[in-house]
Amino acid sequence: MIKLKTNFFTKLVKFSSLISIVSISFWCALLLLFTTLYWNFNQTSSLNPPQAGLLVLFHPQTNKQAVDELIFELNQNTQVLQVAYQSKQQALNDLEAALNLGDILSYLPENPLPSNLLITPSSTITKAQLTELTFEITAWPTVAQVTQTGQWLSEYSLFSSQLQVLFKFFFLVCCLGLVLHALNRIGLIVDSQKDEIFLQALMGATGLSVFRSYLTQLAPTAIIGYLIATLLSYLAFWGICPIVNNVTTLVDITLPGHFLQLSQWIGIFVLAFGMLALGTAMTFIKYRTYFRGDITW
Repeated sequence: MIKLKTNFFTKLVKFSSLISIVSISFWCALLLLFTTLYWNFNQTSSLNPPQAGLLVLFHPQTNKQAVDELIFELNQNTQVLQVAYQSKQQALNDLEAALNLGDILSYLPENPLPSNLLITPSSTITKAQLTELTFEITAWPTVAQVTQTGQWLSEYSLFSSQLQVLFKFFFLVCCLGLVLHALNRIGLIVDSQKDEIFLQALMGATGLSVFRSYLTQLAPTAIIGYLIATLLSYLAFWGICPIVNNVTTLVDITLPGHFLQLSQWIGIFVLAFGMLALGTAMTFIKYRTYFRGDITW
């Protein structure tokens, strides 16, 4: 009966070696991916977003005198720090330069772009005051539209901070996954080799030496799994980057697109192996009677 049970567990341990590599690769790939994303998002959120401003677009028929009157009124407002005027021709020139179209827009029958004002509010203005100022400017008969600029950047900064907290949570979940994997994996090995452990204990082997031997057995699996995880996380990161940048382009922000540095890569491997060692130690505590040599069969 003991022999049949030992053969069964031995086959199960051999089969679980591949499962062990797959499991370690999965958890380590998530660790590397979440760390890389956290690092990249942290670099973008650390940027100081420009303060929200107002872009005022005028009706096409608006003359310069009406624009000057509005500029004078805005300069008298203590909530306004700066007012920059851009004529229709300047707007057209900027568009040509941005799109690299040369002088092709000069062949249009008339300039379709309106003149505009870019208003920079004071640093002490509140969101409610900025909204009120927007309504006041919109009420002017020469104003066609007023939009807030830089608002997306502030919202993105908040979103990025919340996303980093989520990455930290998933990072901890992955660490727990490695601990549970080692607890299950080493537990299966120990349970299948109770007789060998018993003989080692009778010959004077200490529990710590037996513990080290099983940790050594796990090391090659961990190394292979981590190398596979590095490849998987690298491919996943470069697959995610374009998708994220398509969204963040709306706020003129792109991820740096940097994978982990060598020191960070080694640090995560040490952490991952430490989690596996912790799971192995928990197995040692769970099966401590096996290591003492006082097993009751």
